[in-house]
Amino acid sequence: MSVHRIFNYCFVFLLPAQHFSTERAESRKQLDMKILSKKNEITGLQNTKLTCAVNAVVQVLAQTPGFSETIYEFGGKCKQEAVLANVLINSITDVNNASGIINAEGLQEEMITRRNSFHFWRQHDCLSFLLFLLEALEEELGNDSMKLFTGQMRNRFKYDNCEHTEHSSLQNFKSLCIPMNNSENSVEKYLKMLFRAENLIDSGMYCRSCGKGTASRKLLKHDICSKELLIEESPQILVLQLAKFEEVKDIYGHTKLDKRHVPMLYSDTLQLQEGESPSRVKYELFAIISHLGTIEGGHYVSYVQTIQSQRECARFDRHDRRSSTWYHCTDSVVTRLEPEAGYPTCPNAYILFYHKQPRK
Repeated sequence: MSVHRIFNYCFVFLLPAQHFSTERAESRKQLDMKILSKKNEITGLQNTKLTCAVNAVVQVLAQTPGFSETIYEFGGKCKQEAVLANVLINSITDVNNASGIINAEGLQEEMITRRNSFHFWRQHDCLSFLLFLLEALEEELGNDSMKLFTGQMRNRFKYDNCEHTEHSSLQNFKSLCIPMNNSENSVEKYLKMLFRAENLIDSGMYCRSCGKGTASRKLLKHDICSKELLIEESPQILVLQLAKFEEVKDIYGHTKLDKRHVPMLYSDTLQLQEGESPSRVKYELFAIISHLGTIEGGHYVSYVQTIQSQRECARFDRHDRRSSTWYHCTDSVVTRLEPEAGYPTCPNAYILFYHKQPRK
């Protein structure tokens, strides 16, 4: 029985990117935040060959709790030379410690050797790059190396004419796609829709449990069954893609992809139900990747909360804004945001990153 699939819309944009000279001013206006004059804790990455998507991913991974430690741990166990892991950890170290001009060209060059479609001077989809990077690291360091990002889900089927329940096989996931429609406008509501039970009318599905026990008994066909998606194991790092791309028809009736410019509300905390337990797992927001522009061309920026700030928030009251420090990273330009403003609320948010909180 096949598991319900959550499709990620990952596209590689082949048209030349349009770098918006007014992006920094527009983002500042959208966020309504003031710039602080204090020294930044992180360093920006130079955009030399249309590398804004790669830069945004590196900035997020540099502030992902437990990621650097995982790379060091599995890199030390690796029997072969961990070339990609070494290049990536060098980029992360530069972001957190270097001063002056740095870039992530070495990382992209290493990725090109694994997939030629990621070559320079083309605009790439940020999520597509991130997922392939995690996959490549798994191949190099071992299958369990990227468990930080890996969760497990499966479908549960309940039949109307009997009391039997069946489950599909477990399936790994590293991101969830949040679908969008015109009736809802918040991540929390969409997540509820995603995990809501769905009635399958006249599905023609068979309850395999009813046929067990005797070879002569036929499997019973039920007219209605319900299907529900369950997260059996929640990941430490939850990646949510806001599906702002949709298929539309042009004036000639041809189908094409377009970007929906619809703001999506999200919170700095969310909760997920794990398995069939009534208890919920709590997550807190630590990074955002935003896409400005259209599907034909645009620019990626990231908003990150430093690991040090995350630790301070865990130690003190998270809603004490003095302990919450966020940075706006647009390539080499890094801006520290006013702590009193709280977490960034970006109308162009494309990917949200949450980390799991320990159970109390």
